[in-house]
Amino acid sequence: MWYPKYLLQSHVALFSGASGLAGAFSGLLAYGIGFMNGDGRLEGWSWIFILEGLATMLFASIATFVMVDYPSTAKFLTVEERSFVIARRLGGGA
Repeated sequence: MWYPKYLLQSHVALFSGASGLAGAFSGLLAYGIGFMNGDGRLEGWSWIFILEGLATMLFASIATFVMVDYPSTAKFLTVEERSFVIARRLGGGA
C-alpha cells in the first residue's frame, strides 16, 4: 500500500507479472462461459460481459470500503505500526 521508493519497483514488477496470469485465466473463464450460449435467451459472448462485469462491480464496491487512503486513517494498524509506516514513508519517499 504505502511503499518507499526502493521497494516500489519490485511491487510494480509483481503486479505486471500478475496481469499476464490474469489474462491467461480470463481466457479460460471466457471459454467456459461461452458454453452458456442460449441460456436465458442470451448469446455466450453476452454472458461473458454480464458475469465478468458483475464480478468487477462486486469487487469494486468491496474495495471502496476496505481500501485505506493514508496510514493515519488505517484502523487495522496499531499505534506503533502506524508511526513506523508514516516514518518509513517520510524517510523513503513514495
